[in-house]
Amino acid sequence: MHDGDEPVEAPDRKDSLATIRAAIHGKAARRREAADVNELVSDFGFLLVLLCVLCHQKLIIHRSVNATTRDFESSTTNMTFARLILAAANNEPVPKSKPFQLPSRPAAMALVQYYLDNVFALFPVFSETALFNALDAVYQENGRPVTDFEHWLLYMVLAIGATGQSRSNQDAFYADGVIWVGRALRYADRVLMPGYVSQIQALVLLVQYSMLDPAHFDSWQLIGFACRAVVDLGFHQDPPKEQQTDKKTLELRRRIFYCVYSLDRQVAQYIHRPKSLPGTGQ
Repeated sequence: MHDGDEPVEAPDRKDSLATIRAAIHGKAARRREAADVNELVSDFGFLLVLLCVLCHQKLIIHRSVNATTRDFESSTTNMTFARLILAAANNEPVPKSKPFQLPSRPAAMALVQYYLDNVFALFPVFSETALFNALDAVYQENGRPVTDFEHWLLYMVLAIGATGQSRSNQDAFYADGVIWVGRALRYADRVLMPGYVSQIQALVLLVQYSMLDPAHFDSWQLIGFACRAVVDLGFHQDPPKEQQTDKKTLELRRRIFYCVYSLDRQVAQYIHRPKSLPGTGQ
């Protein structure tokens, strides 16, 4: 609770100015209190997640971390936030990515289109323009530098597009999906850094892949991290009116929140679905 700068006396009903001043003071105090509560809940929730990770993996870290800090990098510690996420969510290690040649652009475009038609239509957590810009940046020669997130975005979309068409963990589609994920994980340390919108988008892609390949990733752990990131960045509520937010940014915030919420419900149903069909033993 914040103490007021000056004590507020009970205003005279006839004194409209004092009434307005008291109302403004009370509203500001409630806003500060709500902000403090949100920050406390965010920090407490992250500490619980971190404790679960450490207990699950028996890791020891001699550094306290806030969920929204952006200096949790390998340059200052040998443990990055991405490695914490992957340590908690990995069921089996993904084979290390080996040098390989990109498939032809039409082949990559077919996988991208499959993703757009079957996954993006349900979870538009980023723009189609961003995806096609990543495709152009990776495939053009001597072009502009490709960002880490663009690499992650394209490779994860290709992985989901390939694995989504797989019918067995022995077919070529599945093998290609694992290769694409291994390629994307090269950029995990930078892409999964907390405090950025791109972290949530990257986690959503990883959740979508994990639901297709539970042998390698635990979708329940990953969606938990995604939900935590949404709350840490405040996407679970619209920003205050005094904060100027353009319509496009506000729409993206809302879309990301509802995509993560919907995906969380879908993962919950996937995790708790019946293991066999009633009366069939199958």
